[in-house]
Amino acid sequence: MRANRGLGHLFRELHGLEPDSVMSTERSVDSELIVCLELIQLIENTYFELRLEEQWTHPDNRGWVELFTMWARSQVFRNAWTRYRSVFGIRFAYFCRQRLGLS
Repeated sequence: MRANRGLGHLFRELHGLEPDSVMSTERSVDSELIVCLELIQLIENTYFELRLEEQWTHPDNRGWVELFTMWARSQVFRNAWTRYRSVFGIRFAYFCRQRLGLS
C-alpha cells in the first residue's frame, strides 16, 4: 500500500484517518478493490484458523478483533464486501454480519 500512491485514500480510510485531499485525487479504484478482497480473504482465513466464531472474545484475539472492526468501518471495504460476499461461505457471511456489521 505504501508503494502505490493510488491506495493512499484506502489506507487512510481503513485506519479511521481523515482523507488527504492530495491523495484522494490519485485514487486507484481497481487497486482498492483488489486490496479489500485480499483483506476479506485474510479475515476469512483468520476466522477459520482461530475459530473466531467461538473465540471472538478470547483475549489473544483482541488485536484481530480491533483490526477487523476498524476495517469494516471503511466504506470502500463495505462496498467490496457487498459486491463479493456471495463468493464466500454462508457461515462466514453470517459471522461478518453479526460481528463486523457487514450486511
